[in-house]
Amino acid sequence: MPSSTPDSGSHFDLFQQLSLSVEFYSGDFDAFAAKLCASTSTTLGVLRARVWTIDTDLRVLKRVCGNCQIPQVGCQEEFLPLGLAQPVLSQLLQSRSLVVSDVAQLFGQSEIYRSYFQPNQVGAIIYSMIHCGPEIVGVLGLEHSGAPREWTEAETYLTGVLADLLGNTYALRERNRLLSSLEKQNKILEERVKTRTQDLQDVLENQKALLRGICHDIANSVNVITATCELIHRRGDMRFIGKAQTAADMIKNMLQQTRAFCLFTDWGQKQAEDQHSFQQPLHLADILDKALFVLGDKARMKGLEVVIDPSVCRETQVLGEPLTLLHSVVCNILSNAIKFSPQYATLEIKQVQNEDMIGLVVRDYGDGMSPEKISDLLNSQTRIQSEEGTFSESGTGYGIIQVRHYLKKFGGELGICSWKQNVETKSGTEMTIWLRSKDHKQAAA
Repeated sequence: MPSSTPDSGSHFDLFQQLSLSVEFYSGDFDAFAAKLCASTSTTLGVLRARVWTIDTDLRVLKRVCGNCQIPQVGCQEEFLPLGLAQPVLSQLLQSRSLVVSDVAQLFGQSEIYRSYFQPNQVGAIIYSMIHCGPEIVGVLGLEHSGAPREWTEAETYLTGVLADLLGNTYALRERNRLLSSLEKQNKILEERVKTRTQDLQDVLENQKALLRGICHDIANSVNVITATCELIHRRGDMRFIGKAQTAADMIKNMLQQTRAFCLFTDWGQKQAEDQHSFQQPLHLADILDKALFVLGDKARMKGLEVVIDPSVCRETQVLGEPLTLLHSVVCNILSNAIKFSPQYATLEIKQVQNEDMIGLVVRDYGDGMSPEKISDLLNSQTRIQSEEGTFSESGTGYGIIQVRHYLKKFGGELGICSWKQNVETKSGTEMTIWLRSKDHKQAAA
């Protein structure tokens, strides 16, 4: 073991070696502490060099690393309880670096003296606090053996410098940890913002689509009024005024329907009464007449022929709510049939019955749909991608969802059959609106 004090040149070399190390700049505190202990033991000729960090949760000084030039000398413990280290810490708090020429002078016969040091082999000990900003995060301890001697001022200063290097490395490690944590949190936040933004965009698109649907239905009746007023002006025949009045009533009904139309997706949460309490017997033929009245101009613009089968009985009554059955169910189905029909084609409407269920069947001769598209229409719970009609008509993507929603409330369902172009059946789509008959309600009562 060297007995002489190392010169200042070796101190500078040690500082330069450590301050330029990769471990220092990367913030690898444990690796840097190990390198510092090994280099310090060699340069200063100390028996032991140790680094502890304070674990506030466990209330201990946790030994990060240590270097000993004499095997089996000193304590091999990994933890030093803060209670036992208090004599050291209390004085270190008063003076940042503490020089002890005789370790027994500080510890006497205390537990820490007996448990953690071997008096016969300890000559002098020096401690220096490791700071990270204003906080004390650890302790650097150097011990040498041999004849007792004071640590020189240069050695004391160097110990403080080494503790500063450890503090800087510790701070860099914590900075890296914080940056890593912030990066993860930022990624999570970015995903949340992205998802939220997409949700808001979807809500906006849904609102726009719903508004288009409302305007679409109201526009049909407005067109009827406009055309009727033009006929009255040209012919002076006041008999047409009844047609205009009917269209105006349609608009009034549609304004009442708007609230339910906008909230149809969560009707179940907002409908306080029983699911059948708002239903009433309705003549199916009357509902069909009103729907054809609203959509008549659209059909005539394409030159479509609407053929109503004699099976449509004017006495047939079904259960439903008049506004929603007319505008949100029958008009939607007829509008789709008109939309996808080629010019001068035929629309066929008939009535079928299956026990106590009445079906209104609407058949068009458009291009038809694939099985996948039919499945999407019958099962999707979100907005469906709308396709252009034969005259480039647009849609909201909510029509069939509305139909299914209200039919379910009425105790009915929607049936779809479709055929792609072929020789035997031609092409087209057949949609069946299944509703419970009036007799069903009487039987249930």
